[in-house]
Amino acid sequence: MSLNCLMIGATGLVGGLALPALSARVRESDSGLWLPGRRAPEHMPEGARTLLGTIDEGRVSRWLNTELRGRNQRLDVFVSALGTTIKQAGSRPAFRNVDFELVRQMADVARHFGATRAVLVSSVGADPQSGNFYLRTKGELEAEIESLGFKRCDFLQPGLLLGARPGSNRLAEGLGQRVLPALNPLLIGRLQAYRSVPAEAVARALVAACLIETPGVYRHTYREIMNLAARRDT
Repeated sequence: MSLNCLMIGATGLVGGLALPALSARVRESDSGLWLPGRRAPEHMPEGARTLLGTIDEGRVSRWLNTELRGRNQRLDVFVSALGTTIKQAGSRPAFRNVDFELVRQMADVARHFGATRAVLVSSVGADPQSGNFYLRTKGELEAEIESLGFKRCDFLQPGLLLGARPGSNRLAEGLGQRVLPALNPLLIGRLQAYRSVPAEAVARALVAACLIETPGVYRHTYREIMNLAARRDT
């Protein structure tokens, strides 16, 4: 299976954890990995290509045109582990510029260069009709990605992520890591989707989803994420 991949969000919590396994799969399939972003990953995968600095549709398109057309290659997969919060972004418009506009633009570029599969880290509760701005934005993004014509879309919808985030409050983070997993057994039935989940499991699920070609649109909450993460082929 060809696995030429355009990935955004490779320096975040889930993206950084997924990158080693994803890049290994890319190399095994004799494919390429392109990583546009504001900064390079801490551990740059062998053979990966980067475009650093301000990322926009035109700049990435020109870069990929040079990278791919010169090698007579096309993309296969678009991966987004990009995400921020309204607090981190500073305002609702700034948050939407990252979590909706930038991701949509990069997905559109990937589709233009041949990608037929899209794998995105979204959020449990994502719904374009939600009264919550964050969840509505996530839901609108999912709908937009579906409309771009990918043959397969995988939306990973985790609850609260367990893992050390770069630049986070370590005291609050440490308390959360201990308290939140203890609540998981209480979340059963439909509430199971809202269980906290290790970021490492989401990362493994992301890589597993990249390796599946069956057409369709798939939304993965807690149970499905854990099942994907447990697949032996990742």
